[in-house]
Amino acid sequence: MTGPPVAAATATLMLAAEPTAPGTARRFLADTLHGRVPDSTLDVAQLLGSELVTNAVVHAASEVVLEVELDDLGLLVRVRDADTGPLVSRSGGASELDEGGRGFMLVDRLAHTWGTEHSGGRKAVWFRLVHDGTPPSLPTTGTGKIATEPPVTRARRLLNTLVLRPDIRATLTLREQIRELLARTVDAVGAQGGSVQLAGETSAIVTGKPGDGTTTCAVELVVDDRHLGQVTVALDEALADDDDAFLRHAADRLALLAA
Repeated sequence: MTGPPVAAATATLMLAAEPTAPGTARRFLADTLHGRVPDSTLDVAQLLGSELVTNAVVHAASEVVLEVELDDLGLLVRVRDADTGPLVSRSGGASELDEGGRGFMLVDRLAHTWGTEHSGGRKAVWFRLVHDGTPPSLPTTGTGKIATEPPVTRARRLLNTLVLRPDIRATLTLREQIRELLARTVDAVGAQGGSVQLAGETSAIVTGKPGDGTTTCAVELVVDDRHLGQVTVALDEALADDDDAFLRHAADRLALLAA
């Protein structure tokens, strides 16, 4: 299956094959699309884009190219890597995207259309999200950072990211929902990475580089005096008061999921 041709007005990001690439991809999508697509479209684009970047980093171990295009139909996202092999399946029926990307199931359920391309020694996975209306075109180099927001507006926007939309929630398992909220939390507080350790489970849920940074901040997950786990983020500097408050709100939300 071949995707639509890439137009000249496409925002492009080059990513090194390292654990921070998915988080960088999420922030790039937010910076590029904020105010240009509905919030629901942005949420899905960040989830699918970061998962496909994760897969490319894990399996291709090469530089990854993320392309974003807006047109009359909606949003088109491509993730390119240097792996020219086919999209393979693992034993047990899982796809090559299962651990880094959680499978094509996410793309298949949340994208309106999707497909793969093999051209010029590179492989690409693309997906399209359709919306009503005609958005403005993107500049060829992206849009930079989200415009400065009033503190109250920023706080409200960030708090809204702690609520998963019904279509996303219905698609993800419990651990996947926690991982998605963890990724959003790491983005919001500017951490290098983070982890959630649930009580009674041996493996933590991680994103980015949870072992990097010069300091860490940990908050327990508690509901009705029940200890359900802990969320930890790795930081280059201590959290500002607003970010600390956000992390504690995130911990409350994660605790409710764990409960």
